[in-house]
Amino acid sequence: MMAVTSNHQRRETWRQFLIDAVALLSSSLDYDATLITLANLTVPEIADWCSIAMRHDDGSIHTLAVAHVDPAKVALAHDLQKRIPAASDDVRGVAQVIRSGTPDLTHEITDSMLVEAISDPEVLATMRQLGFCSAMIVPLKARGQTLGAITLVSAESAHLFDEDDLSLAQDLASRAALAIDNARLYQQAQKVAAEHTAVMERIADALVLVSSNEEITFMNEAARRFFGAQLVGQSVEQSGTQIQVRSWKDGAYDPDLFPSRRALRGEVVHDLEWKVLLPDGTDAYLLGSASPVDTEDGNRLGAVVAFRDVTSRKQAEDELHRLSAELEQRVIERTVQLESANQELEAFAYSVSHDLRAPLRSMDGFSQVLLERFGEQFDERGTRYLNHIRDAAQEMGRLIDALLQLSRVSRGEMRPERVDLSGLAHSIEANLHTADPDREVQFVIDHGMAAIGDAPLLHVALENLIGNAWKYTRNSPCARIELSVTRQDAIPVFMVRDNGAGFDMAYVDKLFTPFQRLHAAGEFEGTGIGLATVQRIIHRHGGRIWAESATGQGATFCFTLQPTRKSSA
Repeated sequence: MMAVTSNHQRRETWRQFLIDAVALLSSSLDYDATLITLANLTVPEIADWCSIAMRHDDGSIHTLAVAHVDPAKVALAHDLQKRIPAASDDVRGVAQVIRSGTPDLTHEITDSMLVEAISDPEVLATMRQLGFCSAMIVPLKARGQTLGAITLVSAESAHLFDEDDLSLAQDLASRAALAIDNARLYQQAQKVAAEHTAVMERIADALVLVSSNEEITFMNEAARRFFGAQLVGQSVEQSGTQIQVRSWKDGAYDPDLFPSRRALRGEVVHDLEWKVLLPDGTDAYLLGSASPVDTEDGNRLGAVVAFRDVTSRKQAEDELHRLSAELEQRVIERTVQLESANQELEAFAYSVSHDLRAPLRSMDGFSQVLLERFGEQFDERGTRYLNHIRDAAQEMGRLIDALLQLSRVSRGEMRPERVDLSGLAHSIEANLHTADPDREVQFVIDHGMAAIGDAPLLHVALENLIGNAWKYTRNSPCARIELSVTRQDAIPVFMVRDNGAGFDMAYVDKLFTPFQRLHAAGEFEGTGIGLATVQRIIHRHGGRIWAESATGQGATFCFTLQPTRKSSA
């Protein structure tokens, strides 16, 4: 403890002690080291014992540093503090000083004080053994807050603290508190920085922090992996030795367009794409962003740059462009081929319409002339043969007409408009009754059915569907034909239902194939082209058609006129 012969010497010695103490305390920003340094400074210069207790954020009080010239006694002091720990609600001692922010001086510690304060006999015996004779507790205050308290005890020296000692202790505590608070704030800042660094290290994108003088101050793992080196401490320009920028997406390479430089000028850069040459000689494409980093008062600290390697995506895009160009070329070629095929089909249709009809007309016509002029000269068999020739020629004519119609519905230009399907159905019904007035068939047609489509094509489709229902109900005693509409997945589904002959669903796959018939020609007439024509018309409208039936129980044909989730029939 200081040996002082006069007040002047005491003040001068104390002043020099404070200078040395402040210099020593300011030499480190390590929080725990600062507390230990403060405790060791006071022993034995000011007191025989020193204990420093700090208040944590939850209000609890913990002793973090104890000093004495004898290490054995330090261990004893720690044991005592475990047995009688300071509580935040204590009405005296360290807790009271921290709570109130005012110092506490006990000029002389008497045995009666120990007996009154300590009820545990073992603890009382230990305190008597330590020989405490005087104590003072001063708060550690900084920035208007009480951080903790420093306890100074006199024992072996038998010095009794007075007001001058308390004043000097408070002076030391106020200076030490600033050093402790700086160390505490630095520790907190380091913790936050470590947390932020840990987060940035885990980000998949490469992150680079650049200072205001264009020096790289941080690179996360993704950035280090991409550059193949740790470039912290180098300038942005020096980093170009690792990766050479070839060009920006919008033009040739310009150093002033580098994201960090633009951010340092105050720009916020989004999704900038640039091409670089890697150390291994390969090209890579980067997509990055950059933002300035400013303090609250507007001072520019630097910039943060984030980028990712989009080479794979770029290569995929280039491949997609190549495939698109190739597909476009194929479409052009196929279009030319299709136009050529259509021209050939037109020529074939013309040939069928003109070149094939003429011989058929001759066969039918001359057979009729033979029957009319020379009929008496033929016996029954000859007459029958001529009639067979006429029937075959007429059947061939009907087949040619059906083929031409199938060709026309596949090739003609569509003119979409709103079509009154109910009206078309009633018109077809009237034509059927006119052609065969002796038949009694009940028609049930929903009112107001309409769709967007090509009116002539839809008329052909309905004419075939309703005509089939008319034909296959020929043998039904109470023939009935229905045309209705329902909805599936919000899409209109039109249905033509009859109670006629029906068909076996085992052969449904043949239903829409040209020239495939599920009934014998002698049973029901037909060319086998009608349903194939209907299917093509429906497909040209983007719809689908399907059928449900059972032999002898009628048939239901369903169709849509717009795409559905199901595949086309």
